[in-house]
Amino acid sequence: MDDAGSQAWRTAKERWRNGPGDHGADVVLQCRGHDTALATALKALRPQGVVVDLGLYQGGAPSVRLGEEFHHNGLSLVCAQIGRVPRGVAGAWPRTALAAVTLDLLRERGDDVRRHLVTDVVGFEEGPGLLADLAARRLPAPPLQAVLRFDGQVAGAP
Repeated sequence: MDDAGSQAWRTAKERWRNGPGDHGADVVLQCRGHDTALATALKALRPQGVVVDLGLYQGGAPSVRLGEEFHHNGLSLVCAQIGRVPRGVAGAWPRTALAAVTLDLLRERGDDVRRHLVTDVVGFEEGPGLLADLAARRLPAPPLQAVLRFDGQVAGAP
């Protein structure tokens, strides 16, 4: 695990103290799909906390040690997938209702999402360069979330 990951879970444990032996985050959203990020997310939780995992682990997750934080602290790991509603509420949440609520949330709290979750906004034409820099690890700090901005007509579009 890199120093940044090591410091992230320590910071959560130090910053959020709920009582003796009860330190850490209630919920962690894990979006990277790297086993070390999932291990860090589990370490950042308070007892009985929940990781909502949006990652896909194509190479498995050998760095995740479920006997440590997971079992000892009674943690939960929930897989979140775009477009899939949990079985127990699927009848009440068809895809159209889920999309409508998502749009309502973005209308109401979009500025908060932008301020707290989106670290970089780049022009559409800059997108390939950003991806190349990410793949080559040329950025001093990778974006938490990058969004492509469309200023008008896309070059070459009809």
